[in-house]
Amino acid sequence: MRDFGSSGQESSLEAQEKELRPTSTGEIVKVFCDRASGLRKDRPGPNRLLRAVADGGACHA
Repeated sequence: MRDFGSSGQESSLEAQEKELRPTSTGEIVKVFCDRASGLRKDRPGPNRLLRAVADGGACHA
């Protein structure tokens, strides 16, 4: 999810998550959020997601 800022036209993280949850085709095990611009390549949220997947921590059997 992305949080673009605080203007009226931009969605909050909570609103984005609320919209995305019903589209899931499986169990939601964990939600990774990032409050950063898409301009940066090194972002904490996606990096945490990638580490969790590599460690097997983002999967549910």
